[in-house]
Amino acid sequence: VNHIIGAVESFSDNSLLMTIQQQLEEVALEANQDVLTGIANRRAIENFLSGTLTEIALHGPSSAILMLDIDYFKHVNDTYGHLVGDQVLRMVANTITKNLRAGDSVGRWGGEEFLVVLRYIDHAHIQYVAEKLRTLIAASVVALESEIISVTVSIGATLLQPQDTIEQAIERSDRLLYASKQNGRNRVSVG
Repeated sequence: VNHIIGAVESFSDNSLLMTIQQQLEEVALEANQDVLTGIANRRAIENFLSGTLTEIALHGPSSAILMLDIDYFKHVNDTYGHLVGDQVLRMVANTITKNLRAGDSVGRWGGEEFLVVLRYIDHAHIQYVAEKLRTLIAASVVALESEIISVTVSIGATLLQPQDTIEQAIERSDRLLYASKQNGRNRVSVG
């Protein structure tokens, strides 16, 4: 008959391993996050779009992208300086982020452009979501000591197709964004 006559308990210091793991998580976050706005950077939103396109090709749920560009942003920088321009970029990013559903995503595409990926949305609702974002951004402000700054955005919105590549989807939304700019800005073009 076997009897337990004692026990050994072993402890190890894994604080270094935990510190390294935490640093790796921070680096991964930084690699996918736009430093200025805190939203996804171009690489991260492009990866999200790629995954969405793969899902569409395999399973077919409707999804869309919106390309947003701040109207007359150069004027903001030239008039108020780049620090105020940075505040405007953060305000726009925050407005978009707070008004998306949980499965949707937004990233800073470059400069004053943002890309929104709307998952599980049909063509009939793209216009509604884009107009809602456009209106909310126009109503948002950056308050300075002496004045209030508001901006508008132009938006190009398109339903993603199962055969789309990232380049095709971006080119189509960019073309629609350009149409919004050409037709007076502060508007949505859907195609």
